Amino acid sequence: MTHEMYQCDKIFRTTFFLTYRNFTTPVQFLEKLISRYMIRGPKSSLRDSNFHTRVKQPIRIKIIGILKQWLTDYYLDFEEDQELRKNFEEFLFGIVKETLPWGANILQGIYDNKRRRNSNPPITNQLSPKSNDSIFESQFIKMNINDFAEQLTLAQHKLFTSISYKECLGKNWTRSNKFRIAPNLSQMIYQSQKITNWVTLTIDEETDSNNKIDLFKKFVDIAEKCREFRNLNLVFEIISGLERTKISLEMEKNLIKYSQLLNLIGSQNDQQGLREILKNIIPPIVPPIVIITNDLARNEDTTSDWSEGLINWTKQEKFAELIGEIQALQLHNYLFLIDNDFQNWIASKFSDGLNIKNMMDSEELQSSTSLDITN
Repeated sequence: MTHEMYQCDKIFRTTFFLTYRNFTTPVQFLEKLISRYMIRGPKSSLRDSNFHTRVKQPIRIKIIGILKQWLTDYYLDFEEDQELRKNFEEFLFGIVKETLPWGANILQGIYDNKRRRNSNPPITNQLSPKSNDSIFESQFIKMNINDFAEQLTLAQHKLFTSISYKECLGKNWTRSNKFRIAPNLSQMIYQSQKITNWVTLTIDEETDSNNKIDLFKKFVDIAEKCREFRNLNLVFEIISGLERTKISLEMEKNLIKYSQLLNLIGSQNDQQGLREILKNIIPPIVPPIVIITNDLARNEDTTSDWSEGLINWTKQEKFAELIGEIQALQLHNYLFLIDNDFQNWIASKFSDGLNIKNMMDSEELQSSTSLDITN
């Protein structure tokens, strides 16, 4: 990326920034850039007055470009790493400002703007009183299907669009400190499992057989509406929950709509029906989180990061492709109106009032919550 004679293509650089944490760290990467910036030629170059113009200056200009892209598109690295910020500031306000003042001004402008934008702490949702939970629970059978599907879709889409590129590497969502290194992806998996379990228990714990069937049909209608809204994640969660109920086989025979949705999601192993839809679907969309994690995990598990002592670039390109697909879907928003009471109920019901900051700060809570991405 910094060779004085060759131009680094955009795709290569993007792939590098999305995946370099697989083989180095942000601090180490910056150290390499600084070392390269301070290049010294061979002894013979001391007598070559053109070395600075032909070699050193082009390299430094390219490094300014790399740092510019890093700050612009991947500032999250700096936001989360105090050591990286310290080393970068020392380099920027010292060496770069002295040797390339115009470059230092460009980088400082971007850096200052990013810091200002990220200086405000995130606003966390406050949960409604518990009494609201019981109201939603008791009136579930009477709830408007469209409203229910809309609000769940908004909640899940918010989580999906918050997933960062860093969360997708190294199967971070399976680690003991997953809520620190992959908070949004881990929370989405957690919530998905909760919804699936809720669907199953809501039906199986109903003692009246007629009510049981009505509840089953209600969930099928919600899943169908979510399919219409392109929330394929919720379709998968609901149908998976229904499939585990005691009356699933009976309903599959008598309810055509349910049978069609079962065929849509495919088997638990490949989700082939959902994958086919994903190929041609128009955003906004909430893709099935199980497909995202399975594809990322497969690329992680089936190929090595290194090949004959060199970085396995084919593997990194595949990661960049998968992350790029996620980022492309994250650009589109739903236009549904937010119902704050409904959103509070969703947070309380399916996240157990989960406070991600507390989860990150507490090793005990981190180790007590196990997320299984294979189901």
